[in-house]
Amino acid sequence: MDQLLGSRPPGSNTVLLRAAELDTDHNGLPDDWERFYFGSGYGSAGGEQHLHGNDLAPAGNGLTILQCYQQGLDPNDYYKGQAPVLGIVGGDSQFGAPNTQLPQALVVEVRDQAGNLLHSAPVNFAITAGDGQLFPSFGRTDGNGRVSVTFTTSPDIGAASVVTATAGSIPHQASVAFHVGNQQPPTPPSGVTVVQNADGSIDMTWADNSDNETDFAIQLRNAFGEWETIGSVPANTTSVHINPDRTIAQ
Repeated sequence: MDQLLGSRPPGSNTVLLRAAELDTDHNGLPDDWERFYFGSGYGSAGGEQHLHGNDLAPAGNGLTILQCYQQGLDPNDYYKGQAPVLGIVGGDSQFGAPNTQLPQALVVEVRDQAGNLLHSAPVNFAITAGDGQLFPSFGRTDGNGRVSVTFTTSPDIGAASVVTATAGSIPHQASVAFHVGNQQPPTPPSGVTVVQNADGSIDMTWADNSDNETDFAIQLRNAFGEWETIGSVPANTTSVHINPDRTIAQ
């Protein structure tokens, strides 16, 4: 055990004795560092597990375990303490039948802070709102910097879910969210016409392009220029008459 002798803090008569970092298995990695990152079975000559400093780090970032130690990096952190940049490539805003796999995979692209695509970068996926099934929940990016998972919708009709992809280690994490569900939203109407009549009433007509709406909400601008819902008409309706007092004719 090495010692540092004859040194003391300013204004003190205390002499400092510092033990060198122990490396009882002589692999160039301090015992405490091994145990911190790899568990209690490491970091001693008689331990159950032994590390070799020249082995590649489990992070999959191309560095050896010894290089991670020398650079002050977590050997389990692919991103080397830097927050990645995540982007959604495909699969967002999908809707399908209950308890069925969505036709498009949920695809995430991963880049570093310089904009370079990252290969073999780890990404975790989790359902953070709603219900459903993910497969898999963890993946690594391919040669194009992309990783994908499939999503099976909830058996509950009308259920909406949020799937969050996360990469990086705290506090340098990045995430993106997919919004998916098991009911296709109604297709908006087209060909909307609005006629202002002499008596102040309004006639509206439109083409109904959907078969799963519950009703049509009718909105007019108020005195402040803001849209205001004045009522609704049933599904499959294609016209409405609005009275001068801004009520819907029955």
